[in-house]
Amino acid sequence: MIRLIESGLFGNRLVPVKTSLMVDRYNSALADIGLEKTQLKSFHIDGWGWSPEVAEEQKNTFYLSHGMANPYGIIISPEQQNASIYHPFHTFDWDVHKRIFSEYGEQITDITTQSAIWFELDQEISAYRHPADLLMIDVFTIHFNTVDRIMEAAREQRNLIHKFMVEENAWADAKLREAIINSSNEFGDLRYRSIELRSIPFGNYLSFYTLAFDGLYVFRNLKNKRPLLVFKNNSSEISGEKHHDQMEFNLSDNGLLPYLTEQGLLENDADFYIRHPYLIELKMMTMLMSACRNLKKLIPTGNNERTHTKMLVQAAVSESLLNDKYFELERLVLKIKNRQTFEIPEIIKEDLLYPAPHLNQNDKIVLWHLLACKHDNDVVIKYLFDKSGFYAEYGKWKEDFQEWAVETILEHRFIFQQITQ
Repeated sequence: MIRLIESGLFGNRLVPVKTSLMVDRYNSALADIGLEKTQLKSFHIDGWGWSPEVAEEQKNTFYLSHGMANPYGIIISPEQQNASIYHPFHTFDWDVHKRIFSEYGEQITDITTQSAIWFELDQEISAYRHPADLLMIDVFTIHFNTVDRIMEAAREQRNLIHKFMVEENAWADAKLREAIINSSNEFGDLRYRSIELRSIPFGNYLSFYTLAFDGLYVFRNLKNKRPLLVFKNNSSEISGEKHHDQMEFNLSDNGLLPYLTEQGLLENDADFYIRHPYLIELKMMTMLMSACRNLKKLIPTGNNERTHTKMLVQAAVSESLLNDKYFELERLVLKIKNRQTFEIPEIIKEDLLYPAPHLNQNDKIVLWHLLACKHDNDVVIKYLFDKSGFYAEYGKWKEDFQEWAVETILEHRFIFQQITQ
């Protein structure tokens, strides 16, 4: 992982928690939620307050939750606004994160000068008992809390002062005066501070991926109006059957991608790749470099990248490590460069599927995530849309393949916006 950290592909945009004050605030939020405190003296947190070091300490990746249906977030610094989310429970968590800081950036800056904020993603369900429970998630709400209850104190203080100002003879009410004084002594003057965090409702996420049930895709925007569950761990016993209330597929089911295409969620039109030819080239290079991990003979790097690539191809061909898909992709790249019209050959149609252009960004992200897990043939797409899966695989690779993957991702990270807009 050292090379990933040095390149900024892991650990980048995490917020350091390295003072006793910040550690205490983080622990106070954990305790307020009812979670185990950390014994670490310093660590890092992401945008939602999840820490890779705390997760390792507690041997629990999901330590920031009371079960999969009840995830929490902790905010102890306004710097978390620009932090990444390293362990999202859902594909829509980044949207939630952006909206929290967009609506409450000023309040977060104010409150975190003296206290920790924690929030709950409330789906109005106590626990997931069955995968179909996910189909009931239509809307959810983010509820905010502060450890020292300063938001509640501000509301109470304003109400007391309002009562004192508008009620006749309120000045003579000794209990009212005492309540105002006690509030001021404990919390200071809260009347003009921006510290109100009202609950935020969310909805219209018709498609999403969740870590629940070892990975589950939920789709509710299909042409036939029937909801669809896709099981990443391939545990569905009715995969592909069409006489149930909802459709289910295992990720490994050969009928999954044709079904998503039939329902208008995926396409593989040639025009898309004429506009984005680098996507084909990235698949080719991933196939080639993956094949070359099994070469019996080491190929020297040299100074010329084109020559080195040709040497790798020749070596892989001589040892029968490249299949027909690679050469079909190569032909498409050549036709695009020569501005020739073409149709995508049947053998690589599924490899070149992409989210339908008419879909919104959230749906496209979910589908790219599914394709990255289904086809594992593009390191850039894998990193962009399934980081946890990428990190898990990275440690199994040889050093030269790791280095190539890092350099390739650094060069092509920009494509995220281009293929999700």
